[in-house]
Amino acid sequence: MNRETMRITYHEVEDESDRKIEYYNKIYAEDGWVVTYKNLFKCWGTRKNNCYVAYEREINKKGEDNMSECKPFLEIINEMKVGDVIMVHHNPDKKIEKFDDGFYWISADTDEPVDMVELNYDTVVLNFKKLPKYVSMTEAFDALNKGKKIRGWKGFGYYEFGTEDTFKSMTEYFPSLKFSDLPSFKWTIVD
Repeated sequence: MNRETMRITYHEVEDESDRKIEYYNKIYAEDGWVVTYKNLFKCWGTRKNNCYVAYEREINKKGEDNMSECKPFLEIINEMKVGDVIMVHHNPDKKIEKFDDGFYWISADTDEPVDMVELNYDTVVLNFKKLPKYVSMTEAFDALNKGKKIRGWKGFGYYEFGTEDTFKSMTEYFPSLKFSDLPSFKWTIVD
């Protein structure tokens, strides 16, 4: 069975059952994440503690989040090519794109580069997922007409369409799917 892991360090907490940790555990559990390891350690120069927590879940649980494996920044940048985009896991507004001259933070409003990424502790401790290559809705449906499968991404999940699917069959299988939602999806072509 394929599984993915995510590692987070919570800063300045009281103990392993701190409200901050329990709050995020509850949110992550909704997406299928299970705590596999906790380690409490002293925060230098304060009376507070830090807590390292490891999570694990099945890949594609509930048909979502199969963009790629969640990886630390220093690991995922080695795999990136020019034009690839990664996002901070569970925060789709924080994205980084690789350009010829380096890595840049991407604006959530305009999808344009804003600032060059600085290699610092705050960036290195984040976990990222590589985003798929999106195409226009027209390109996606042209590929569908040519016999390829396509995916309409909404948030962390997607709907997959094949040549044998009709909109009626899809709405029967996914009751929450509305025709008016299709233009808001981000589209990928499945190879």
